[in-house]
Amino acid sequence: MISVILPVIRPDKAARCIEALEKHCDGIEYELVTAVDTDRIGCPKMVKKLTQETKFDWVMFLGDDTIPQPGFMSEAVKQIGNLPEWGMVGLNDQHWDGNLVATHWLCHKDMLAFTGGEFFHTGYNHTECDRELTDIAKEQGRYIWAEDAMIEHDNSHIKESVDSDNYLQYVYSDEVWKQDKKLYFDRKERRIGYDLGIGIPLVNDMVDTLFLYSMMLMDFPSYNLYYPTSIYHPGDVASCRNDLVRNALKDGCTHILFMDTDQVYHDQDMVRKLLAHKRDIVGAKVHRRWPPFEPILQRDGKHVSDEEVFAGGLVPVDSTGHGCMLIRTKVYLDMDYPWYKIERDEHENVTCGEDIYFCRKAKEAGYDIYVDCDVNIGHLTMMEVNTDFYQMMKRLAHYNTNQRSN
Repeated sequence: MISVILPVIRPDKAARCIEALEKHCDGIEYELVTAVDTDRIGCPKMVKKLTQETKFDWVMFLGDDTIPQPGFMSEAVKQIGNLPEWGMVGLNDQHWDGNLVATHWLCHKDMLAFTGGEFFHTGYNHTECDRELTDIAKEQGRYIWAEDAMIEHDNSHIKESVDSDNYLQYVYSDEVWKQDKKLYFDRKERRIGYDLGIGIPLVNDMVDTLFLYSMMLMDFPSYNLYYPTSIYHPGDVASCRNDLVRNALKDGCTHILFMDTDQVYHDQDMVRKLLAHKRDIVGAKVHRRWPPFEPILQRDGKHVSDEEVFAGGLVPVDSTGHGCMLIRTKVYLDMDYPWYKIERDEHENVTCGEDIYFCRKAKEAGYDIYVDCDVNIGHLTMMEVNTDFYQMMKRLAHYNTNQRSN
């Protein structure tokens, strides 16, 4: 026995859904609990309101833009037997990947003990509430996707409805999407600590052996790995970083850690060290890979002094390199796209690298940036040794000899 809840904004679409539901219920007993959202309180609040009116323990959520397909109800109920005594069954709306997010679902009311008493948290305006519910069910080991429980999710109405409905213009706006996304990240971090994405910005078809060895020896917590699906033109690291961030945002990662392939990571517990700081933006000390090889920590328009850097600890900066940089993904939601960009002058000479560009935008958005100067990494380089370089090194050696003799 199932309670089907159906919040309604478009009565004509809802009538189509109800007709298909009656046709394809497969003889399973159900009640339909539905109401029109006349006050435009939004989907999460409507789901809570309708759930409170249900009488059965298993609740199925359908949107008014869904069309149940033959066998959908029996396939969903069949999957209940593959769960523990209760849990959540994701329906296949043939639009979203149900293994990632169940937009429509069949869920037992015992799940409410783990969701704060509401299937969709009512702090959300419209988006991300379904992702949070799916996450919680997975965290409890009580989620299964019913691939054969098919419903058609008819999104053809969205543009037409948004154009003619002020409320829908609001909930589908970029501003509200960002609000919901940030709420999702905040609640997820409070609930489980973090969901980490590792971004590997490949810009050619080879990586250095030292990078690979150091990464293989790393003591990683659980993470999602992101790398380009195609090799970018050498030098287009900005586009690569932008794509990695988009994928991490799409998958709901709370943090992304950039690990560049021209670095060697000496501290096996580096990732845990950076996470432990609980900062929005924190990196490791990266040295420039050409003379004078100074650490790339900039503040007030100049490099942070060696005395401060090599004293260790957490150092505040205005900008730093991205060779090893941990960033809360919600930071990107407060910044205009592109997040990374290489700036050039009229002669195509680089005037600002993509990492410094990001730092400037993050500071403008009100975020602080830190570098953990106790984390040890090395910047790999390949240098041309010619007469000029040789003469420079001779002068340096002569200078050092004089310094010691004095």
